[in-house]
Amino acid sequence: MYREYCIGPRRLKIFLGDITDLQVDAIVNSENNDLIMDRPDGPSVSGAIRRRAGDGMAEEVARLGPIEPGQAVVTPASGSLRCRYVIHAAVVKRSTPIEHKTTPSILRNSVRSSLEVAKAFGMKSIAFPAFGVRAAQVPREVSSDLMIEEVTRFLQGESPLQEVIFALLDPESFLAFFERAILRYVEITAPIELSASVTPRGLEFRLDEGGPVASTDTIPYEESLLADIGQRFQALQSAAQRRLIDADGRLRALGGFLWNFVIPPTIRDRLQQSEAANLVLRLDDELQGIPIELAWDGRSCLIEKFRIGRQVSVQGSLAKPGPRQENQVVIFCDAAADLPGAHAEGVSLFRLFGQHGLSVELRGSKRASRSSLYSLLPSANVLHWSGHGLCDDKGQHCWSLADGALHVDDLMGMAARPQLVFSNACGRDPDSMLGPARLALGQAFLRMGARHFIGSLWEIDDSSSRHFAMAFYRALIDGRDAGDALRAARAAVKERLGPGRIDWAAYIHYGDPRENPLQRNSKNGNH
Repeated sequence: MYREYCIGPRRLKIFLGDITDLQVDAIVNSENNDLIMDRPDGPSVSGAIRRRAGDGMAEEVARLGPIEPGQAVVTPASGSLRCRYVIHAAVVKRSTPIEHKTTPSILRNSVRSSLEVAKAFGMKSIAFPAFGVRAAQVPREVSSDLMIEEVTRFLQGESPLQEVIFALLDPESFLAFFERAILRYVEITAPIELSASVTPRGLEFRLDEGGPVASTDTIPYEESLLADIGQRFQALQSAAQRRLIDADGRLRALGGFLWNFVIPPTIRDRLQQSEAANLVLRLDDELQGIPIELAWDGRSCLIEKFRIGRQVSVQGSLAKPGPRQENQVVIFCDAAADLPGAHAEGVSLFRLFGQHGLSVELRGSKRASRSSLYSLLPSANVLHWSGHGLCDDKGQHCWSLADGALHVDDLMGMAARPQLVFSNACGRDPDSMLGPARLALGQAFLRMGARHFIGSLWEIDDSSSRHFAMAFYRALIDGRDAGDALRAARAAVKERLGPGRIDWAAYIHYGDPRENPLQRNSKNGNH
């Protein structure tokens, strides 16, 4: 029996059973700091591992001790163990042959040290027992609280680890860890909300972290601030589109400026300290073009730290979402028949959805017309666009279809409300300082009832856009929510292009990052 939770792209499992039976990269041995393993017939985790591994492991690990409490060492697995390694964590300090002591600090350090060993060895899966419950008589509730907190915090960072298991032998420990895992999952998945608005006092930011008090701070606001951001953003767009080697430096330059001169100090401090996984971003219409997601704190961009979903503010009533379709996917690509990359993207996605049993319609070239779009939209759950984008006489972005452009005004009053609209549109926005024109059509889809819109802040290379879209949809099909799917797509593009290219940073998301547009219940991480 087990319970599973998604912590970002990684999995946390609470398992009722014997840790020595698990087929993982490593199991963790809760050991004394002298690294003298328990006798084979002993009741501890150490004794159980020794029974399966043999006395050779006991002799090998003893030669590595003693170590400081809270540290960990690793040995290869042996005997009939199904894992590759055993990590021996000094959870308990042996004071006398019969006295064993530990502290919260030692427990936390033991978890961290074990996870760091796993990271250093490139391990993808690891299993823990309940630390300190038997030898040091630590209450299950205390052990579960400390261990779950440390593991979930670690899983939110960069690491090859994909799965962490807590293996508990008795139902009482299972329930204690299960209950703490639920609470921790709710804590880290509950979104925090960042709002920015222009007020008479200046540019005001408000960060609501779900408690009784929200943080508010204000910086002076002048039009020259937008002009400065715009110049930096144009330099970033140019570097990205021309594939310059300093594109990553331009990204950090813009991101550092946003972090230090746009986001107020109080809000910066709270964002750095937050352990939340999800961030809802609400910007005034005047500020919609500011790519706050790219703010860089010296280590990472906000879009790397958080799963960010923007929200659009509208006056008056908003169209209600229509009835959910049965995962009908509609793909429009290369309406002008002059973009082979867009055509290849449409065909690749058509095959991907078809291989997984989803109903999919592909329209390209002359068939990618306004009339066919209008006829297919009522049944579409997902609408994907890959083709030319251009600006109309109002300065708003529109899609270039075979028989004319699809404008923002064309969507007003339509009853069709797809759950997800993904726009991989090429084409530059003339005289668009921050690129908000690229987002106008997506915001129109949202106002008519769509739940999600994904678009880019600048023109993306054909290969990158196809790779991003494929990775994103694969993750959705695998059951991951929109926030995790976007994170997986960014990681895939980063790995493919290397650190110098920044196409991964161009995509922004309107909608709830906890939802999966292909699944009905997507906010629950339990299995």
